[in-house]
Amino acid sequence: MSDATAPQDQNKKLSAKEGKFRGYVGGRLDLMYVRLVVGSLGALILYFPYSWYLTAVAVVAVCMAEALDTISLNQSLKRLDKGGPLTPELRFSTVTAGFQAVLFSAVVIGAAALQPNETVDMFVICYLFAAVMNAGALLYYNPPAIFVRLLIYGCALILILSVRWMTIGASPQLAYETLASLLLAYVAYRLIDFTDGSFRQQDEDRSAAETAQASLRKANQQLVNNEKYLQQLAAVAENANDSVIVFDKTGRITWVNDAFTRLTGYTLNEATGRRPIGLLKGPLTSPEALAKLEHAGATHSPLRIELQNYTKSGDPIWVETNLVPLPDTAQNAGGMIAIERNITHSKARETELAEAMLKAERNERAKTEFLATTSHEIRTPMNSIVGLADLLAEQDLSDQSRQYVAALQDTAESLVRIVNDILDLSKLEAGKLKITPNVFELKEFFDKLDGLLRPRAEAKGLSFSIDLPDDLPMIYADEGRIRQILVNVIDNAIKFTPTGGVTISVQGSRIANTCRFAVDVTDSGIGISEDGMRRLFGYYAQAEDTTAQDFGGTGLGLAISRQLAREMGGDLTAVSHEGQGSCFSLFLPVPCATRRTIEELPTAEPPAPAPEDLTGRTVLVAEDNATNRMLMSKFLEKCGAEILFAVDGQQAIDTTTAAHPDLILMDMQMPGVDGIEATRRIRTLDLPQPYIIALTANAQKDDRDSCIAAGMDDFMTKPVRKVQLLETLHQVLSERPAVEKPLS
Repeated sequence: MSDATAPQDQNKKLSAKEGKFRGYVGGRLDLMYVRLVVGSLGALILYFPYSWYLTAVAVVAVCMAEALDTISLNQSLKRLDKGGPLTPELRFSTVTAGFQAVLFSAVVIGAAALQPNETVDMFVICYLFAAVMNAGALLYYNPPAIFVRLLIYGCALILILSVRWMTIGASPQLAYETLASLLLAYVAYRLIDFTDGSFRQQDEDRSAAETAQASLRKANQQLVNNEKYLQQLAAVAENANDSVIVFDKTGRITWVNDAFTRLTGYTLNEATGRRPIGLLKGPLTSPEALAKLEHAGATHSPLRIELQNYTKSGDPIWVETNLVPLPDTAQNAGGMIAIERNITHSKARETELAEAMLKAERNERAKTEFLATTSHEIRTPMNSIVGLADLLAEQDLSDQSRQYVAALQDTAESLVRIVNDILDLSKLEAGKLKITPNVFELKEFFDKLDGLLRPRAEAKGLSFSIDLPDDLPMIYADEGRIRQILVNVIDNAIKFTPTGGVTISVQGSRIANTCRFAVDVTDSGIGISEDGMRRLFGYYAQAEDTTAQDFGGTGLGLAISRQLAREMGGDLTAVSHEGQGSCFSLFLPVPCATRRTIEELPTAEPPAPAPEDLTGRTVLVAEDNATNRMLMSKFLEKCGAEILFAVDGQQAIDTTTAAHPDLILMDMQMPGVDGIEATRRIRTLDLPQPYIIALTANAQKDDRDSCIAAGMDDFMTKPVRKVQLLETLHQVLSERPAVEKPLS
């Protein structure tokens, strides 16, 4: 029994007890006058032969007992009507029943004790058994009260017979009276048991009838609800926008709704008896989908599938079919229901979206290829320009010529930065730009930054200062990207400051394992207007319309710098007023690193190697551009190494086979066999393997990965500076033994 039904059952039990008690009270009240008349008449008959006084006392005692019991029961009924509890009333009715039975038994015992004779004794016994029968008739309604009455009446009978046996002794007359009393007791027991059983049976029959009626009402209500539900389902199926098809166990259609007709063009009469697969399939309907439908129908299993059907007019339509089996019962012969939704427009949109995505991917690939090609085509001549400018700067020049060379170098570096900005922008838009953290000292970082940018500021006659606290922490961050941001911001500050100076203020604090690293770059330059501030960090945006004309640039640097800062969890902001200078603030929360000891700090890079350091080594330059070959020849002519040249990949393979070079500078794009394929073939040759460095204008990460995968050892991007190249050659060759040369 659940917790919810237990209180209901308890209430039913209490209600049944109260009903029986009310029936008991009603029975007592209804027959009160009959009992008074019969009881008074019996007392009169018993006591009239002896004394009027005793007769009056007996009649009063009988009437008082009945009146007291009846009045008490009537009061109990009133208290119940007012909501009183039942249990006290049951107990009180038992007490009043006992009192009434005691007074009545006293009257009977008194009559038997006056003058025992046959007539009087038999009447006494019958009078007593009449009270027993009257009480036992209500046993079903109030068992405690009736049991008390019967117990008292039984004790009275036993007392009467016991006294007579003790006073008179054994006699036939006494034995007759005793047997008669026992017979009457048995008859009374049988009648009371029959009456009680009858009442119980009636109550059970009534309860069963009520239960049956309740069940019948519930069943009728369920039938009504089912009928309403079926009517609602029928209305839904008839008026649904989705097509509904009902078919039997054999797979033949028995009913379709109006939506099916609107979708396919087939009416109910045209579809009935047909198989859906044969009715709706067409030349482009998937055989696999049809096989799944056949299997679901054969196994009576549910299925959800998309397939292409055809209308009555032959037009293709896409539908999403939900196949549901029907239960096989006495009222239903089984079968299946198919609910079909028209998804033709959705499929068309999916196709359009797929085509758009494919087109976008093609455009992205074309853009990437275009940028790579543009970068290569710009970097190739830029390598010659930068390299030749470096060579020219080494010559003994006049002051004016040296200014020309410096301007040429600055212009070339600006062009290289523009190319790098365009490539970074492409990576940011594609989400392919990666942050690569490393551990480094902030003081060392800003010392290098000072050495790089101070000469530019001093060349313009500007003051330049970097304020560093003494307790700067060591951090774990992308040193290259932070340098890119600050070089861009500080270079802009120098560029847009005609007079005055540039100040860099650095703050670093540590909270737990996080270092809050902030840099403020303040200048006394031309400042930025309110309108310029609103578009300052936009792509291809300049603060003012005349900025590009006066100072150059693409407007990409600050946008890329802010995006890089945000990729690292920080931000780049600016405060400026026109004519009053600007302040750019870089904030980065980065992980702290453990400070290294002095012995662990990196030593300075060795200076550019002396020419004799590479004596006895062979360097092969595989380069198809004649100017770049000439430039490499000038870079390496004083290093002491033997320099060989190849104009394409095949010549590089042949030269490697013949000369066994120690190191190869390999261009990626060359006619015929390119640098990637040439490297793969060289790595398969049975000879001492050279150290191969990609020296290429292809600057994408994918290009680097392709070179390393082909077997190259390192990667250098054009334009390459002479010092950088010589340092790399010295570092590589100083750690490698000389390759054994073939015998001539």
